Amino acid sequence: MALRTVRRVLCIKEVEILNLMSIDWQCPFEDFVSPPSVNGNLLNISVKDQSLFHKKDSANQAFLRKIYLQNATTAERARRAIEDAQSMRHQQKLMKQSSLKLLRPQMPF
Repeated sequence: MALRTVRRVLCIKEVEILNLMSIDWQCPFEDFVSPPSVNGNLLNISVKDQSLFHKKDSANQAFLRKIYLQNATTAERARRAIEDAQSMRHQQKLMKQSSLKLLRPQMPF
């Protein structure tokens, strides 16, 4: 199951023995390399590779997360929801930057 928050996408898995939910992986929007895409019921998310060990030639490599959803409609709704959340997060960051500029005192030279 994939969930979208204001800052990231989470993949939640159920532990069958205990009937508990745990986070399998999570990707902050800042780590997205390209917009999400849909192919049938498959949602593809390209993110920066977060592994601890990188090859020297593999700087800025993308890692593709594949999320299989119930149907194509659900996958498309998830893609749109992620894009909307990314846009909202970007706007929040821009507003925060501009408000910080207004709060900083201007020092004359």
